[in-house]
Amino acid sequence: MISVENLQFKYPRSDFALQVPSLKISPGDRVAIVGPSGSGKTTLLNLISGIATPDQGTITVGEINLPKLSEKQRRDFRISQIGFVFQKFELLDYLNVKDNILLPFLINDSLMLSSEVIERAESLTTQMGIKNKLNRRSDQLSQGEQQRVAICRALITQPNLILADEPTGNLDPNNKKLILDLLFHQATENKQTLIVVTHDMTLIDRFDTVVNFEEFLAEAQRSNGKESRTEDSTS
Repeated sequence: MISVENLQFKYPRSDFALQVPSLKISPGDRVAIVGPSGSGKTTLLNLISGIATPDQGTITVGEINLPKLSEKQRRDFRISQIGFVFQKFELLDYLNVKDNILLPFLINDSLMLSSEVIERAESLTTQMGIKNKLNRRSDQLSQGEQQRVAICRALITQPNLILADEPTGNLDPNNKKLILDLLFHQATENKQTLIVVTHDMTLIDRFDTVVNFEEFLAEAQRSNGKESRTEDSTS
């Protein structure tokens, strides 16, 4: 279970503010997050993964209260429990495709690199159609190929939770279906929760739940309006 309650977050020196009164996601759910650009969809993924911490409110993933963890504990939790497909891929140019995919095992002592993991990497790249790119550096790939490498890296640890920020954004229709099919298959096969940020409204019928950020924005505006009226009445 993922539970978000009374969440408030602001970036320093920015007018942006995210407010999420309540959000609950059950284990194994396939959730699409939609809404206007700049409304905080990526920020929510960063908060759920522990990359960012809220100014107020609670975020629990399973039994873990993320804001209570230290930065190192959040990083270890993220590497071992969460597969994150970043919108900008976050691949290392000086590594080849194989090492980029295996990176979680190369930087975290709690993960053991084994022949089974290497076989899993090869299987994922085969399904993604990039097995022939294993020895190429990531900066020698197209954007679509880089995106598929990033997805393989997110899936390689068989995490409990997959967070994907626009995972089909740079793909043609055939590869878009391939990627979504693979994410859904992996989530079902490994009993994983899948949360996908997308602007592609043609995809949302495939998800169990759709979270529309326009509702959070409207709630924040109503809340801010009440606060303003309260201040006016007491001034």
